[in-house]
Amino acid sequence: MASKDLSLLGNIDEKVLECSICNGRLEDPKLLSCHHSFCLKCLEKWVDTNNGKPTCPTCRKIDSVPVGGLQKLPPNTLLKNLLETIKQHEKKDDNECTALSLSTCPSHSQPLQMYCTKCKVPICIECTEMKHEAGNGKHELINIVTAFKMFKETSEELKKSANESIQKMENVLKVVLREVSQILITQFKKWYKQSRKKEMK
Repeated sequence: MASKDLSLLGNIDEKVLECSICNGRLEDPKLLSCHHSFCLKCLEKWVDTNNGKPTCPTCRKIDSVPVGGLQKLPPNTLLKNLLETIKQHEKKDDNECTALSLSTCPSHSQPLQMYCTKCKVPICIECTEMKHEAGNGKHELINIVTAFKMFKETSEELKKSANESIQKMENVLKVVLREVSQILITQFKKWYKQSRKKEMK
């Protein structure tokens, strides 16, 4: 995720998709009658450590174990769908990162595993020792996957900024068109009155 954890996904993970028992991302989220959700495995361990009493870890409301065990609790379908969407998105990111790292250096025919932030180019390990040595102060190197995620975050921020600018321009254009329409209507009314006066003479 973003280095400062300001991405939408980071916020969703922290606020919505976190199991308050294990403090990790929810897996197979089950819904209690109090509407709190937890990982199925975490709930099973929780109930075992509480002498078989299905008490909600968040609000302490006592629930009942359905016939067939906790796995028969209703799933939180909304969270399951959200988790699946996020997994697909992360898989796509990983595939793109892998494809980038599998590209080869034209000079050394080795995988591009690093990125020089000073020269703005992806490089291989041999390049870091020959052309882009970090120790001389002229080059700053980061992992290619980290660079890819930074670029992705930046592009998303630029896209958001561009969309906001477009929206502002559209709003300004609407105001201008409205004012021009009012001016034209006013001029037309004035012309029409003058025409009527001439006809009446």
